[in-house]
Amino acid sequence: MSESDSVSTKVDRDLFYKLASDLSEERLQATVNLVTELSKLPGQSPEWNYVLSRLINGLSSSRNGARLGYGLCLTEAVFLALQNEVLPDISHYMQLLFTSLSKEAVKNGKEERGLIFGKLFGLQVLLNEPLFSHVFKTNDAKSGSQVLNLDFTLEYASALIDVATTKTWIRESALYTLYQAIEKLAPFFNSSATLDAILGLLEESHLTLTSEGLAIYIFLLHTCPTTKKLCSREGTQLQNAWKSGDPLKKGNLPLIANALKEANVSEESTLKQKAVWAPRLHFVWDVLLPAILRTGGENRNVSDKPVSKKRKKESHDKKQLIELPEFWKSVIDDSFFSEKASSERKYLGILVFEKALRLVPASELPDIFSTNLMRCLINQCGSPERNLHKISQKSLNTIVRVCQENPEKTATVLEAIAFGETGSIHFDKLTKSKTITNLLANKIFHSEHLLKVTEVLGHHLFKNDNEISTTRFAVDAVLHLIRAHKLQADVLWIEPCIDLLINLGFFQHQDPVETDENDLPTQSISTVAVERLYSVLADLLSAEKNPSKTCWPYLALKKVLSKKRDHQLINEIDAELISIFSAAEAELEKVKSKLSQDQSNLQLWALQLLFSVNLLEAYSGEADSVSVLEDLISFSELYEEKEDSSYAGFIEILLSLASQRKALLRKSSLMIWESFVGQVSSDDLSVLLDVLPARENKEGYINLFEGANEGEGSEGEIDEGELEAEEEEDDEEEEDDDDEDVEDASQDDESSYAEDELHDGGAGSIEKEATSALAKALNLPDSLVDDKGEVHFDDLSGTDDNDDEESEEDLDDEKMMQLDGQLSEIFKRRKEALSLIPTGNKRKKEVQESRENVIAFKHKVVDMLEVMARWAEAESKKEDFSDALEKILDTVVPLIECVRTTLDRPLAEKVSKLAKNKVTKLKVSGVKAAGRYDRDTIAGLLESVHQSMLSKKSGQFPNLFFSMCSSTSIFLAKLMIELDSSIETYLILTEIYHKSLNEWLKRGKFGVSMFTDFLNWLSLKKQQTAN
Repeated sequence: MSESDSVSTKVDRDLFYKLASDLSEERLQATVNLVTELSKLPGQSPEWNYVLSRLINGLSSSRNGARLGYGLCLTEAVFLALQNEVLPDISHYMQLLFTSLSKEAVKNGKEERGLIFGKLFGLQVLLNEPLFSHVFKTNDAKSGSQVLNLDFTLEYASALIDVATTKTWIRESALYTLYQAIEKLAPFFNSSATLDAILGLLEESHLTLTSEGLAIYIFLLHTCPTTKKLCSREGTQLQNAWKSGDPLKKGNLPLIANALKEANVSEESTLKQKAVWAPRLHFVWDVLLPAILRTGGENRNVSDKPVSKKRKKESHDKKQLIELPEFWKSVIDDSFFSEKASSERKYLGILVFEKALRLVPASELPDIFSTNLMRCLINQCGSPERNLHKISQKSLNTIVRVCQENPEKTATVLEAIAFGETGSIHFDKLTKSKTITNLLANKIFHSEHLLKVTEVLGHHLFKNDNEISTTRFAVDAVLHLIRAHKLQADVLWIEPCIDLLINLGFFQHQDPVETDENDLPTQSISTVAVERLYSVLADLLSAEKNPSKTCWPYLALKKVLSKKRDHQLINEIDAELISIFSAAEAELEKVKSKLSQDQSNLQLWALQLLFSVNLLEAYSGEADSVSVLEDLISFSELYEEKEDSSYAGFIEILLSLASQRKALLRKSSLMIWESFVGQVSSDDLSVLLDVLPARENKEGYINLFEGANEGEGSEGEIDEGELEAEEEEDDEEEEDDDDEDVEDASQDDESSYAEDELHDGGAGSIEKEATSALAKALNLPDSLVDDKGEVHFDDLSGTDDNDDEESEEDLDDEKMMQLDGQLSEIFKRRKEALSLIPTGNKRKKEVQESRENVIAFKHKVVDMLEVMARWAEAESKKEDFSDALEKILDTVVPLIECVRTTLDRPLAEKVSKLAKNKVTKLKVSGVKAAGRYDRDTIAGLLESVHQSMLSKKSGQFPNLFFSMCSSTSIFLAKLMIELDSSIETYLILTEIYHKSLNEWLKRGKFGVSMFTDFLNWLSLKKQQTAN
């Protein structure tokens, strides 16, 4: 034989090292090369024995990739060996495997571990194709089809069981391999004898009552259709440890619980319990949970079908199977989450819960939120120091994630954790999480899912045994639900939400309230419900960029009007007001009728909104809304008659709504204003603009809201004092400070003096009345009491002794008691009257509230002006927008005065932003007219702006003020040039700025930027004109 022939009879030894590589590509290539070389070897070559022995021994290697590479290659090598008859049959491979990996030469535990894993991998090799079909199946001579090789199957199962019983740590892996083999072979089982043989091996090795044995039993009896049908038809004759031979039959729950805990329940068992805990679930749960769920479904299906004699036995057998509720309570809740359960066991229980959460259908989810489980989650999530804090938090995140993936489960989960027997409305607070909040904010929701959540909340809103806190939680949850999904607003689910809040907020419940004490929380809940309704409607309005087809306040009002026919309102309507309500409702229906004919009419839509909001207010018990309704009726009638009437009253209505604290009223007023802003005249606009320069104190509050004339005189006196103080000051910084001090001091002094005088006068009047009443009670002559209420006791000396004796005789015990009561009543009334006189702290609080109210009112006016500025911006794109420009010019001076006089920085910044970003940014190029404003009147505006800048008092925020004035001046200058671009206009502008420059040199408080901005603009205009 030549040297080349001898070389070709051996495989490349380097390939064995590559088989153990950590790189999968290298292992795969080495396998291909080795199999290719093997296929070229003759069957009688001794190299076959070397390769098989080398591959088998390599399975015991501790290198990371060795078992993977050698196992992959061994599959192909054994298949080739069987085809080439190097191995007579597969049993010879089994013998070779166990001989090569025997424990006789084991020196230490590490080597023993390697050998045991080597045997397991050597057996797993047989489950890979094409080897699997070759060794486990044989051709039937009669039918010509493949049938199960039962003898080898039992031999293979016995080998795996031997490996499994060697050490506790290998049991799960070995028996999982057996489970995989049975899973692949089960469709070929053709008799119950085969089942008995497989299950008998488990019984002999005491593996029946283990997690692995349970998984195999459930698969064969309940999961695999072939074996399940086989068992139901022929039955199994094997006597095993399970009652009735089936682990899922009722009565086996304790055995299942013990099997899952790996607790020995048989005295004959020599099986050791697993000593190593793993933070993962056993594969039995992948089989057990679906099987339990299927039994429940089958039981329900059997119950739904009509029972016949043939089905009677089948129905009885299926009803004997364990269902989810009893399984979960006995096996999970009372075992994994009992008080004595270890942290490791609870950890596994939480993993089971997470798996069940994904598998269990929505209808059965409440069963898995059991008592001990919920207590464990709440306790563990509540403190970061708990052992299971992280896994518990993860489980809460899993709840939210599962509901996002399966939104149909959200309603059931919400009911379980918030309203269930084991849940709590304070779940988020107890667990320091946002689980319920995130469930309500599920972005995957569709209308049908939102409707289900609404139904859950509604069910718990009107429960008879509800606590106030539960009702309050449900009401708040409705608000959060709508707020999170307002962009998906749909009548399908929004209408039930509104219906719930209306029922609770506007109407009395059928159950009578027994005591006045219980009436208070009921009243508070109805108030909360009304507030939440207003918030809901406000959110729905804000979500709509344009008026929508559905006017939500109108829909809510229709609900109220419909229900009040059959239900009693909480706030009954007085008889004298019924006519006003009826007239308002009739007027609303007229508006609605016209709107249905012209849905694009924004004014009609706005009137519908305004009537709806105010009628809702009136039905909720707001007395002020009645007068608003009267004004609205009048305005609506004039609007219908198309009369060219003033909108001043209408603007005042909107202002009154805008000044309210309710978001619904504020937002609706702005939307309505946006619809009518184009109809408002410049004269009507003064209603808004007169608010901006108002003083931010109590007098300003009285002038704005109460229209009192008393404050006007005092305000004038204060202004005069301020002017005198300003004339006396020279230094710039001292002047501002002194102005403020003089103003504040004069206000405080005058206010304190007036209030002290009022206090003294009021107290004196009360004392006089009390003294007079005492004199009458004591039967003293009227002449003893003077005009000041003082008693002159010296005049009593003229009375004689006989009168004294008669008086003493008249005052018996009965009269003394009567006199005592009169005196007590007099002093009681005196005390109450004195308590009503405002004290110093109360007066300060009133002053502060007055200032805040005026500032807040100005904010609302500025919001309305912002709406008008946006409207003007849209109008500027048209050829003629002189009307819009005229209204914008009307706002210039009031806005500047507002910044100069205000004490509130946010308001000053807001006004400055409006002027610089909206008003002065209007495109005025090509403007031909500006309403009643021409070049000269705009020049007058410009001069007044400059005069404001040059005044001695620039306000609390001079930088904002001067910057705003400078921008406004350039805007007015541009507009003058657009209206008249003659050289005369330029000269007028330069003259105005030159005059201001001279005044600035004397007493100006601002920088030169105002003049440089004008010069830069003028230079640019000059270049453009030249070009």
